[in-house]
Amino acid sequence: MLGSASKNSNNIYYVSCEQLGLPIYHSVMFIESYDSPGKTYSNFDHYHSSGRHTIILSSSSTSKQISLKNLFKNLWSSNITNVIVLSNIDDNGSIEIYTYFPFHEENCGQIESTILTKFNLDNPPDKNIVLFPNRWTNFHNCSVKIGTFDVKPYIIEEPENIKTKFSGIEAGLVQIVSQKLNFNIVYQSPTNNVQWGFIRQENSTGLMKMIQTKEVDLGVACIALSPPRSQYLQSGVPHYISKILFAIPDGRLYTPLEKIVRPLEADTWFALGFSLISFIFSTILIHRSSQHHLKMKPVPIINILNMLFGGSNPNPPRQNYARILLF
Repeated sequence: MLGSASKNSNNIYYVSCEQLGLPIYHSVMFIESYDSPGKTYSNFDHYHSSGRHTIILSSSSTSKQISLKNLFKNLWSSNITNVIVLSNIDDNGSIEIYTYFPFHEENCGQIESTILTKFNLDNPPDKNIVLFPNRWTNFHNCSVKIGTFDVKPYIIEEPENIKTKFSGIEAGLVQIVSQKLNFNIVYQSPTNNVQWGFIRQENSTGLMKMIQTKEVDLGVACIALSPPRSQYLQSGVPHYISKILFAIPDGRLYTPLEKIVRPLEADTWFALGFSLISFIFSTILIHRSSQHHLKMKPVPIINILNMLFGGSNPNPPRQNYARILLF
């Protein structure tokens, strides 16, 4: 592609961009001109926000920096940061590579284009250049808006003078992440105590609406994954107390009897029934034949049922034979 922009169509530039730990979603986009941003790159919602994207600009204009800024603003609104823009600056095959950093010193969320490198036929690109640097290792003390509300024990709301303080399991995780990535935490809660709310394409409510409309940067409040939420929002990685998944199949609901029977297989029920019947008959037989010698407690059948199903026995027998029999 770069070779086609030079006088020598057989010349091919090669720049390695493989880095460990990065996702492998790639896309290449061609933009004909800087002068038609409304039609050309107004929507990037269909591209993977964690992927690596390359934009080829086939022509330039006098308002390049303004157009680049608008382009990067559109990309940032779609949460796409791993992107580079290739532009030819003259007819000699000279190429500039631009990108942007949403957070850097003295600039929080103000999108400005940054040139990564420049090369031409006589000056090939450095193969060691990092085309997609990690932009999330340092937020440079910028503020991150986090939507949440009181949902114990994950988020615990503690009124303190004028502002509200949040603690709990997930608030502690947020605090650890903020220290690692160097950002300030700004908590915001849904109005009218709507809590999670509902997520739709339009007219969402609660915390879901705050995330969808970018009123907050992320939401933290014991948020479970669901198909509608996954359709409109991007989830993070569940933490260590959220690894249980319950799947409910479609169709007729279970009856109360089925709910009792279904957790165990047939072989288990046969073994349990055989053991229970054996215990009952043995207890009745021994209790009737030698109840004066064993000194067993009253209602032995109830005691056997209680112990068989995991109940406690506060007064176990003290004589050796009775204890051996109970064991």
